[in-house]
Amino acid sequence: MPKFKVSKTITERFKITSKRKVLHLSGGLKHRRSKERSNLVARGGGDKLISRADRRRLRRVLGV
Repeated sequence: MPKFKVSKTITERFKITSKRKVLHLSGGLKHRRSKERSNLVARGGGDKLISRADRRRLRRVLGV
């Protein structure tokens, strides 16, 4: 069976925790940073969990 190459963009956009949860960075942060107050950006930003439906497919793509 041929080896499966993982896309570099996917490895940069998603993070897998030690408990095998898949996290992604919420979108629009760089756009919002220029206008919004710093405490609102900090509260709204950060990693979010991937939905349960997409988790299995992303794990397969990431090779985990």
